[in-house]
Amino acid sequence: MITCRYGGLGKNFQATSYVETSSTPALPSTNTATEEKAVEVDIERRGKHEVTKNVKKGDEVCWEFTTPNNDIGFSLRFQSASNVPPVVTNIVDDTTLNTNETGEVIVPFSRHTDLVGSYKAEKEDGVVVITLDNTYSLLTKKKVFYRVYVINPQ
Repeated sequence: MITCRYGGLGKNFQATSYVETSSTPALPSTNTATEEKAVEVDIERRGKHEVTKNVKKGDEVCWEFTTPNNDIGFSLRFQSASNVPPVVTNIVDDTTLNTNETGEVIVPFSRHTDLVGSYKAEKEDGVVVITLDNTYSLLTKKKVFYRVYVINPQ
């Protein structure tokens, strides 16, 4: 069984509860529960950025992101540990990733301005690949603030 929870922040989201100044994104700089810091990335027009996380059976990968002025494509894949080469934990430099886009699509491509969600690896160990995709944009570079972290239940 695959568990996947995701959803936007919604129209009733009060960004002022997170925003300290007008230039701060609606994403807190640090998640107080996990001490994970928000990452800022510029995704060029026609480009994409991938984030990978190694997971063990039972781990939950959580994500949250926001784009200040535009939307960005989002998708999530799971690659079984038996089908992928070893991946270094917490790679965020998309120039070093294996981008052959293999694995099971858990969350298909969709466009969002902000998104919060999680995926629990219930079947086996593997690698979760989150793609922030701007390949559909012919002219606009996108600034994205995101945080991706793994919660281990043990």
